[in-house]
This record gives sequence, structure tokens and C-alpha cells, in this order.
Amino acid sequence: MNKKNSSMVNLPAPREPINQKIDTNNALVLNHNAIYEQRLAEITQSNTCDKAIVTVNPYGTAPLSLYLGVWMDEAAALEINVVDSEATTEAVRYQYDVHPGANLIPVCGMVSAVNNQITLRLASQIVGQYTVMTDALPPTDSANVSLGFPIISVSCPAQQASLMEEGLYFSTYFDRYNLAFDHNGIVRWYVSQEIPSYNFVRMDNGHFLATSQGINHCLNMYEFDIMGRVYTVYLLDNEFHHSILPIENNLAIAPSEYSNGRPDGYSTGKDGVSIINLSTGLEVAYYDMLYVMDYSRSPRPSGSAPGQDVSMDDWLHINQSYINEPNNLLICSGRHQSAI
Repeated sequence: MNKKNSSMVNLPAPREPINQKIDTNNALVLNHNAIYEQRLAEITQSNTCDKAIVTVNPYGTAPLSLYLGVWMDEAAALEINVVDSEATTEAVRYQYDVHPGANLIPVCGMVSAVNNQITLRLASQIVGQYTVMTDALPPTDSANVSLGFPIISVSCPAQQASLMEEGLYFSTYFDRYNLAFDHNGIVRWYVSQEIPSYNFVRMDNGHFLATSQGINHCLNMYEFDIMGRVYTVYLLDNEFHHSILPIENNLAIAPSEYSNGRPDGYSTGKDGVSIINLSTGLEVAYYDMLYVMDYSRSPRPSGSAPGQDVSMDDWLHINQSYINEPNNLLICSGRHQSAI
């Protein structure tokens, strides 16, 4: 293995793209766009708030979500309340701004395998109510299922639940599912395994970004929403293997590496940070920590990550990175150096 000269400096220029881009012909994205346009076109003036078109799981990717197709005469702020019909769970409440004409109102927060009551209010007055039955959650691990649905349990319930903020806890499980659950551990949202689960983050526009080992080894990054609609698939030349973070100017930063081998003869991995432009999918900067840190430092004796090529020198293993904008700093953590 080559050893570097510590005096060498690598400037944070982007790597030359090979196939990196937005997949404008992605079949899933095109299909989801067509479904959205079709559902929107079905809405007529007769579909008032109490006569909405109900479409459960419209994209086949978010079984606890649905669209209400509603025609509005004027802009308004609808209050949406979702709870199981027996009211045994906490209600999910939020506001959605509608505009004149046809609207596909996203409804999330239903409970699996029971009837759910969805209530629409306008200026505190009930303007629509719907009862919807949902399917059971996917199976958990068994002799026939190896990547089953996570089991959520609450080991220490809140003693003063009334003091807690409303809302859901969003989480992800490596190559299994992205999901959300309430204070009681009841699953209220998830997306199917068609969508990557592991590196999962919410964007400022309410969408999510995700990559996973199970979908092309973290080389396909998906942008999707609470309805399970996939908007964009980014094709990456090099893995986004940990902790994607959207930053200002429509950029995203994530730990990366040379997924097909470094161009300089070294055999290191997981020792770089990439910034990409979400508008184009192209990399705008790459920080190669092999040329920033002291590569002669010995890593902690923890071995390689599971499933990793044993020939890779995983001396740093960056698992988190972000830009501290007030101080113009790039900050990242290296697991195998126990250092930031």
C-alpha cells in the first residue's frame, strides 16, 4: 500500500463526473408523475370537502397515507385530524393550505389494520369526515423474512405526556424501512422497500432524501415525499454512505469516497466529503481527508465495517459531516479515529 507525502495538499475541487446526473428518464419517477396528474385531473367542482375522492396509497409506496381530491372555490387553510376510529391513539393534527381549483390533499398518520377517522375543518367548522380501513404492517423477521418490518416498543413511557409536543418521531432502519411512530410507539407512517432506507433526512421543502446499501450500494439517492411519491433519482458516481445533510443554496453534503477505487493508488475508503448541487446532481466540491488529516495516525482497533472489502484501508470512516456556516467550517466525525 502506498503512503502519502504529508506535505501534499488536495484542493476541494469536484471530481470529474463519469455518469453522475439526475436520472430524468427514471421509470419510477415518470410513473409517479403520471399518477399525480391523473388523480389531479379526476377532481371536479362536485368534489367538495365532504365529497372528496379518496385514494389510499396512490403510489403503492406509503400504505398509511392517502390523497383527498378536493375542489376549492378559494384559498384556505384546512385543519386535518387523523386518529383511529376508536380513538385509542393520539391524533395527528396539521394544517394544509389549499388553493382555488383542484387539490390533492396529502393525509398521513393513519394506524395500520384498523378503521381511521379523518376530519377536515375550515375555520374550526367540520367540513368533511371520512372513515378509512388500512392494511396490516408488513411482516417482521421470521424464518421466511430476513429484512422484515422493525418492531417498535416503548420501554419507558412518558410520565407527563400532556407536556410533550404533538407530532411523530421519524426514523429509519438499515435496508428495511423509513418510518414514523407516535409517543406510544404506534407506527403512523412508512414507505415501502422500493425507496432506500438508512441515510434518511428531511429537506426544507418537506421532502426527504435517502440512500441505502440495498439499492445500488448508496449510489442512487431518492427525493420523495410523505405520500411516497418519488420526485428525483440522483445517480452518483461515488457513494453517499452516511448522513446526507441538505444545506443552503440547494446543496447537499455527505460523507463519500472513491467507490471504484482511488485514482492515486491508495486503497483507503470512507475518507472524503462530497457536496452536490441538487438542481443538477453534479458534485461541486470534494474534500479528501487523506490529504487533510495525518494518514500516519493508526485507527482504533475496531476492524472494518460489516460487509466491507477487507483490502480497503478504513483508517478514518467518516460518518457525519456538516458545514458550520457562521464560521465557514467543514466539520466531520471519523469513527475509526474517534475524532472530530
